[in-house]
Amino acid sequence: MAVCGVGISLEEHEAGHFCVSAIMQGSSAAHSKLQVGHFVAKIDSRDLEGLTLSEASRLLLGQEQSHVELHVAKRPGVPTITIPLVRTGKSNVLLTNLALPRQPAYAQATPLLGKAFAPASSKFSADAAHSN
Repeated sequence: MAVCGVGISLEEHEAGHFCVSAIMQGSSAAHSKLQVGHFVAKIDSRDLEGLTLSEASRLLLGQEQSHVELHVAKRPGVPTITIPLVRTGKSNVLLTNLALPRQPAYAQATPLLGKAFAPASSKFSADAAHSN
């Protein structure tokens, strides 16, 4: 079986506080109540406090069709809701870390095949990015 993700990109706002910065079209996450801007407090039972962006991102990966639960909130420190997701080939991603001076670090998820997606702060769509 292949290693897959759930089709999201995380951004670190403060140490141990990660938010969803992008959701890949057609992914398990796109068909859930998960929204860009949600803060992820836990992945399954693992608290993300003290983890690096790379460590948190790796927790999203697993065997195709395996289940993972994201515990999310609209902001850090408030009660979370649990969003169950399934890792699928439609969200098969290659994770790379980008560290830009004075910019947040991204676990940029880039689909190996298919449409790309950008961090939520970008003002262009995946279709526009590929039409050049």
